[in-house]
Amino acid sequence: MKLLQRTSRYYLAFGSLAFLVTGVLLFGVLRYVINDEMDDQVADASVRLDNYLAQLPVVPDSFYQLDAVVTTRPVAAVTMPFTFSDTLMFEPIEREMEPYRTVTYDREINGQPYRITVSRLTVENEDLIEVMFFVSMAFFALFLFGFFLLTRYLSGWLWRPFYAALAQVQHFDLKSRQALVFPPSSIDEFDRLSTTLRALTAKLRRDYLALRQFTDNASHELQTPLAIMRNQVDLMLQTTDRSEEDFTRLQHLSEALERLKKLNQALLLLTRIDNEQYSGTEPIELTALLDTKLRQLAGMLDAKSLRLERDLHRTCVRAHPVLMDVLLNNLLSNAIKHNVTGGNLGVFLKHDRLTVTNSGAPHTGQTAHLLERFTKGRADNQSLGLGLAIVAEVCERYGFALDYRATAAGVHTVCLNFRTHNPPS
Repeated sequence: MKLLQRTSRYYLAFGSLAFLVTGVLLFGVLRYVINDEMDDQVADASVRLDNYLAQLPVVPDSFYQLDAVVTTRPVAAVTMPFTFSDTLMFEPIEREMEPYRTVTYDREINGQPYRITVSRLTVENEDLIEVMFFVSMAFFALFLFGFFLLTRYLSGWLWRPFYAALAQVQHFDLKSRQALVFPPSSIDEFDRLSTTLRALTAKLRRDYLALRQFTDNASHELQTPLAIMRNQVDLMLQTTDRSEEDFTRLQHLSEALERLKKLNQALLLLTRIDNEQYSGTEPIELTALLDTKLRQLAGMLDAKSLRLERDLHRTCVRAHPVLMDVLLNNLLSNAIKHNVTGGNLGVFLKHDRLTVTNSGAPHTGQTAHLLERFTKGRADNQSLGLGLAIVAEVCERYGFALDYRATAAGVHTVCLNFRTHNPPS
């Protein structure tokens, strides 16, 4: 949820609560003020009512005086002061029960104590309260709505530099040498944000270009001394006047140099994938590519006497040809390299799903760790631990769903789902 939407919801929730509380308080205050005013009027009119009753030869039990109903009854003594209350009385004109405001007090009329009750109809007052209440609440609601619209407009206008800077960062490309240009802002916080982002992106671009230059240099500088060392070791192995111990040491050195060469190539490939140096994509027919790979690896299959089972259906994906070649080569090479002599190898491609199964040593650990760099299935394994890591990097690059499972019986299954394929633009 956007910040402005969340802020607007908070404003709306607070405004609704304020609207409710204000409505209750306003209704109570209006009722109190009008009832208090009516009570004052009745109290002031009681003097005239007492004089009127004193002039009558007989004090009646009840009578109407203007808009009030007056009732009297004799009492033993004057004890009750002015007492106000609300009640319901039958209204003969409307023929229904109506609310009345009642004041009761004791007075001595011509030497006789009486309890006098004056009741006034409050329907008009209730109507007045309702009119005043709804008018006030309508103006308050209109004010809240206007404040809400004004807040949204001002927020959108004030936060415009922030969204412009966010759009610039979202389209930021490390490979581009063009510096980011943020719109000027009169708000200090946004201006500081733009300055910080400009410096941060410039540093990221410098570091990225330096890293690319390092990987390019390393690719050439390391290969040359490795090739020289390998050639020297080969020449030394061809010399016959050496002891068996020296030959063993040279053989170990040759194997270490070969591992170092492969490690250098694998790390450079991972770095280039991380730096998105393989950005282009094109349609790739996987069936033909798998056929080619299996023919290239036929020697390895024969060397281990592996039984190959294959079922390939036509499937096409968009990816960089180099990365797709590396992905398939690593999958098949791992399945052959970590297989057992006389084992099984299965390659199945259908419904946008590639499944590679192979027999091998049982695996009891967590298979998810095998997709991490420098992770091996067994401690005595001579592999680099980068084959599946490179596969995982390519799958993450193109959005392929990668699933690796191994059973205690020694059946290893790698499944790639190309349907979730979403290559970067």
